[in-house]
Amino acid sequence: MMDRRLFSALVLAVVLLAGLGIWLLIDAWQSQTPVEAQEAEAMNQQRELNTQLMQDTLSDQVAETLDNEQQERMASQLGLALFRKCAEWTEFNDNHPSDNARSNEERACGEYRRYVETGERAE
Repeated sequence: MMDRRLFSALVLAVVLLAGLGIWLLIDAWQSQTPVEAQEAEAMNQQRELNTQLMQDTLSDQVAETLDNEQQERMASQLGLALFRKCAEWTEFNDNHPSDNARSNEERACGEYRRYVETGERAE
């Protein structure tokens, strides 16, 4: 049979080795975290730049397809008022979704689109 002192020494050695292993794993994990955080931040910044570039490109493409009359209607006081009304209902529906809010959003945004496209306003 194993001597009690030898058994105690083996248990102590195993515990020390396990502790050392855990310490090394934690140390390795902590040293990688800043690099991963920096990579994540860089990826987020690149994603934001890509998103902005895509929005700018899309805006340019939309502007090219709109004729001058539509652009004038969009910039008019009525066009801006209808746009604000559409945006407000869109935000309200996003924050408080309901059939009534969705219906009002569709009505307001449809009225804005109709005015921009045709110059007509539903009464």
